[in-house]
Amino acid sequence: ITHAAIAVAATTISLGTFSPKTIGIAIISSQLPDIDTTSSMIGRMLFPISSQIEKMYPHRTITHSLIAVAVVAIASLLLVQYQILSVREWLAIPIGYGVSIFSDCFTRQGVQLLWPLPVWCVFGSNPNRRLITGGVGEYWVLSIAMLVVMGAWKVLDAGGTRPVVSQFIGMNQEMISYIGELVS
Repeated sequence: ITHAAIAVAATTISLGTFSPKTIGIAIISSQLPDIDTTSSMIGRMLFPISSQIEKMYPHRTITHSLIAVAVVAIASLLLVQYQILSVREWLAIPIGYGVSIFSDCFTRQGVQLLWPLPVWCVFGSNPNRRLITGGVGEYWVLSIAMLVVMGAWKVLDAGGTRPVVSQFIGMNQEMISYIGELVS
């Protein structure tokens, strides 16, 4: 669920949308890297595929790499070509997938971000300060991601960042237009 919350936060902020379809795509995409293990939710759903990947590659290697992000993004372009997804909806795929593997870099195990190179990408020099999957730190990350989602929802519901910032600093519409004319 943490990957899903982070993917929703990243998608709503970067794409400026709360479209249910776009958010759903980001959530599904955030689960795809864990297809390399049969113990994950997506691995259990797609057991024949995940069991084959699990036999060939260790967890958090090939499916948690930048190559995998590129392959998934390129392969899913067909969905745009056949007008199944809009470009914005398609962008939710690499965003959801990418932030999922990036967030795994903060765990004790890390990921092989540059697979096939046998280098593990782990953020945090002190192993005792890295996140443990299912640990207290992960729940803090989940809470922060949910706060970001709620903040993004509030900003998008109010019309975007420009009206919110203008209201926050007390600028009315006439002043915004005047400054816009001066700048251009």
